[in-house]
Amino acid sequence: MDSHDHEELVPRLQVAKEFGRSARTITRWERAGVFGFDQPIFLKRNVYHRRSRIEAAKVGAPLESQGAR
Repeated sequence: MDSHDHEELVPRLQVAKEFGRSARTITRWERAGVFGFDQPIFLKRNVYHRRSRIEAAKVGAPLESQGAR
């Protein structure tokens, strides 16, 4: 059984809210690999991320001065 089979998926808008950013910024971070997010998951026209990856990203959240806006 894959370890991600029952992992919580979080919509991009919720990810943005948790980081205090816009969904557009989260999209830019995904493309730039700012947090090392794995590829987003697309379900029914919505974009999701795995909760474990979000929590790992929070620990390594970039500073404003490093250009991650």
